[in-house]
Amino acid sequence: MNAAGMRPSAVEDTSHYTYKMAYDASNNLEYIGKSAIGSLTNESKWQIKKMTYDASNNLTGILWSGGLETFNNIWDDRTTLSYS
Repeated sequence: MNAAGMRPSAVEDTSHYTYKMAYDASNNLEYIGKSAIGSLTNESKWQIKKMTYDASNNLTGILWSGGLETFNNIWDDRTTLSYS
């Protein structure tokens, strides 16, 4: 149970978000960005995660920009952000 006494849901409500995705040279999904609908890609309103892969293109990890799941990143800067 969460603080409101509700069971957490395994299904995320995506109706209030917009998503961006970017792929690497091997056509692997590399970045996923999530923000409130209407956010511009140059605004610091994005939650960005980066997928990592091994030499066989197997997904090995998911890292967050700045090491946090916060909505304070700029999608346009995703390749220069630090991830952990």
